[in-house]
Amino acid sequence: MSVKPRADRAKRRTAQPPSARHKLWTRDFSFMTASTILAAIGGEALNLPVSLLVFDQTGSTLDTAGVAILGLLPDLILPLFLAPALDRQCKKPWLVVLNLLQSLAYLIMALSAAFQPFSLSRYYVFTVAVASLSSVYQVAYQAWYPDLITPGCEQQAFSVSGLIYPSVVLIMAPLGTWLYQAVPISRIFALTAGLSLLSVLLEIQIRPDPRPETNTAKTPAAYLGLPLYLQLPAIWWQLFRHNCSDFKQALVYLRHEAGLKNIYLYMSITNGVSNSIAVLTQAFFQSRAYLGSARFGWLKSAETAGRLLGGWRRYHQPVSRGWRYRFSKWIYTIYDSFDASLLLLPFPLMLLNRFICGYLGISSATVREAAVQTYLRPDMRAKVNALLNSILSGGGLLFYYAGGFLGQYYDYRLLVALLGLLTLGANFVLIWRKPETNGRIYEWEAPPGMR
Repeated sequence: MSVKPRADRAKRRTAQPPSARHKLWTRDFSFMTASTILAAIGGEALNLPVSLLVFDQTGSTLDTAGVAILGLLPDLILPLFLAPALDRQCKKPWLVVLNLLQSLAYLIMALSAAFQPFSLSRYYVFTVAVASLSSVYQVAYQAWYPDLITPGCEQQAFSVSGLIYPSVVLIMAPLGTWLYQAVPISRIFALTAGLSLLSVLLEIQIRPDPRPETNTAKTPAAYLGLPLYLQLPAIWWQLFRHNCSDFKQALVYLRHEAGLKNIYLYMSITNGVSNSIAVLTQAFFQSRAYLGSARFGWLKSAETAGRLLGGWRRYHQPVSRGWRYRFSKWIYTIYDSFDASLLLLPFPLMLLNRFICGYLGISSATVREAAVQTYLRPDMRAKVNALLNSILSGGGLLFYYAGGFLGQYYDYRLLVALLGLLTLGANFVLIWRKPETNGRIYEWEAPPGMR
């Protein structure tokens, strides 16, 4: 049996010539990337300090998980109602308005935190409000982002978007723990509001997307002579019926896409478990004097350093067709095994564990998102993404609550090990046992001229 030279095998795995990458950085793509970076900096500067504050004030893993649960709850509901409308409208106005409303919410919270004592209920209300805005924003962003990508540069583009969060967290995780200890939380809210406003200014520079040519429901002429408060029930009823019709199409579409269902059912489990492990790991560190919140910040930095390196690697060396499914299923297996062993290791090996998981996680996510978003038809993208996001959010809610509740009664290390083994089992059942069904999604290449 002849063996191909190493250089030939490496060449086979490289999907795009260097010239293709130069076409990626168009004007609109650059503005969107810069806007996303600013939003990520603001979000990460706030998320970790709020989580640390809630645990310090309450001492409860369930209360800490409650903030995360409320942050996911809107993802179960709002995208399902608004995604059909997003598919029929320009996405840019949605992104700009939602970002402005988020800035206002941060500013209100900054003033409240500056003049009022800590209140868990106030943080719960704030979390629901911002999560609701973010949920709709994410659906609009996911529906628009593929249209800003030069055809043939999908993996590079999703590598860039995947690099943003790790790059920001690498810096902001230790900085966030320092800010929490050194700066009043009200100033962190104010900083986040300012960064959100800067993000809006960049989004305004992006050229508007064309309005999709779809049949939209119009208000019957019989209603136009009535006062607005009498027109609204009829208008909302028409929108509801139209949305129901749209989602029937999405459900019919997914009914025949077993690969998408398998992939996202597994992702709902592994993402939910990862979120639960994050809550338990934070509690494990904050409840032990020899670890503390500062070392927890370094743990997050190690993971995001791995993501940064993995995203950079996928940007320069995309995984070519024929390798994506095998590449992904092995990464899922290693990642789940490392999750299970995390809290059983000494701190230096925990750092190495998270670094490797970060590297592997961003690599598989880049391949999966590029394949799935290219696979979806543009007219179905927002609707199907909304359903898939609801599946992910449902898993997140379930495991956040389970981790927070069980963390009050059982050893954190035992729970993390059991959760990791659960995802490992789901990987074998949903990913490994369905090679033909799942492989078709991972190996998909859009026909020329189709996005």
